[in-house]
Amino acid sequence: MGRELSGRVVAITGASSGIGAAAAVACARRGMRVGLFARRVGRLHEVAGEVREAGGEAEVVIGDVRDRQAVFALVEAVTRRWRRLDIMVANAGFGIAAPVAETPPEEVREIFDVNAIGTVWAIQAAWPIFEIERRGHLVLVSSGAALHGIPANALYSATKAAQRNLAEGLKVEAEAIGVDVSVILPIVTETDFRRNLRDHTGGRRERADARIGGPRQSSEEVAEAIVACLASPKFEVYPYRPARLLPFLEAVSPALTERILRYPEYYRRQTGSK
Repeated sequence: MGRELSGRVVAITGASSGIGAAAAVACARRGMRVGLFARRVGRLHEVAGEVREAGGEAEVVIGDVRDRQAVFALVEAVTRRWRRLDIMVANAGFGIAAPVAETPPEEVREIFDVNAIGTVWAIQAAWPIFEIERRGHLVLVSSGAALHGIPANALYSATKAAQRNLAEGLKVEAEAIGVDVSVILPIVTETDFRRNLRDHTGGRRERADARIGGPRQSSEEVAEAIVACLASPKFEVYPYRPARLLPFLEAVSPALTERILRYPEYYRRQTGSK
């Protein structure tokens, strides 16, 4: 028997599209109340409409996850309306396709501020509520890229690894106050995230992706894995089950992992090197 989710309150950052939007709707189908946080005003209100159509309630808060006060305002708005907060889903993030040495310095800082530091702000915003209530659930949406660095996406991989490592330490801290911590590790997901990826490779990344292929999943599939985790918490969640083998392969043989994932070929096609 899993936890009853109906009536529970969840706050989701990066909720205007992709995994965040899909998770919001999936939560609504379970009768949850959803706080939606992102920068895109129009799109966020569209998601709010989808949440209501799915049977949930929605509270929209416009803001940038890099702004600590804005993330705290999300929690304030949610608790003011529903008098509780049960779950924080730190989902906001974006990607850059570029060799590390060629990534514009302002984008280096931005990707860490959004993907890693923004996650910390979400944790800190929810923590006082959870500490008082002695319960709660912190969900960090990382990536399979956290398990092995990806050439021409190494900065993104680094931010996702930071989230995963953050979750490992946070888990012990949270256990002391009765709070669950989960880290979600999806593989390549067909969302606006990929379409909006900042590509500094002159299109080589897109062509390499098309040639290499490999498994994909939808944002709805990831969202269902998140909801299942809310009902029955676990620390690591692999929406694509075979990906659970990657940590084992990485530990046994990083070189074998690279060969299996064909990263050397990926890198050559990304950069145009021989």
